[in-house]
Amino acid sequence: MKGLVFAGCSFTWGQGLYFYSDLNHTPKFDDWVYDYSLMTDALIKYKDTIRFPRLVANYFNTFEVCKKTNGGSDVTSLMFLRKLFGKYEDPVDDNINSCTWLIDENYYFDDIEYIIFQMTQPYRSGFKFLYKEKYYFVYPTPDFDNVSVVHEVSEDGSQFPLKNGVDDIFFKWLDENNYSVQDYLDLHMNHFNDEIKTYLGYLETKGIKTKVLFWVNESSAVFDDNFYKDRHILLEHEGKIYKTISDLQNSCKEKFVIAYDKEGFGGEVPENALTDKHPSKYCHEVIAKNVINSINNDKNVIN
Repeated sequence: MKGLVFAGCSFTWGQGLYFYSDLNHTPKFDDWVYDYSLMTDALIKYKDTIRFPRLVANYFNTFEVCKKTNGGSDVTSLMFLRKLFGKYEDPVDDNINSCTWLIDENYYFDDIEYIIFQMTQPYRSGFKFLYKEKYYFVYPTPDFDNVSVVHEVSEDGSQFPLKNGVDDIFFKWLDENNYSVQDYLDLHMNHFNDEIKTYLGYLETKGIKTKVLFWVNESSAVFDDNFYKDRHILLEHEGKIYKTISDLQNSCKEKFVIAYDKEGFGGEVPENALTDKHPSKYCHEVIAKNVINSINNDKNVIN
């Protein structure tokens, strides 16, 4: 098999897996926080060996490609993919080609067999809108309970936050377009779902097969989309099927969440890991098993 590309956020990157090592110097972060300055190369190397992308690649005796940086949004995952192929196959603008913080490797389309796209919270991505002949980005809180900030877009594409942008710009844009906040949330989610679908479809025209994993149910609207239905990797565990990684984790936090994984740590969760809600080592193994099964099912259909 050719190479496998895994695009996603911290769940794909493997945040917290270094706690399962025998290494010293494991960092302690506040919940959902990450600081590269507290990491060591050894910790990063270790977590790479047990995250689900490596497990899948090892099974198929091939290599995996992942984003260098932790976290991110669906937008940065798309940037990562465009950067990946930008040198040989699909030249993109200089802004993306300069994003070596995403990846500094280069591939031809025919180097890659599959792309596994792990969708993250859709509202991590800024939504661009036009108001009074100026462009703005609105950024909700990750759980989209409220809109947290509005950025004005300058002529060179850079952004800067506006002090009263939510009230003075965003809500007036809603009123003038007769949108409710829910209308905006639907527009936001549908826009990025369509953008991901379009780019994955483009990559398929280049001979790359694509599949999709979901972290959260905020993207539930896509579950009825035939494109996503056909590529959705469902997560089976002990006879039950879960649509998202979040559903799998919530089914048994003691197995699937680092902070509660006493058994995985031999009886006691390390103090530095007690606030880490990322997928456990075992959770990565279950995700890997389901990715492998999904790919093998493709091979059985072809045969």
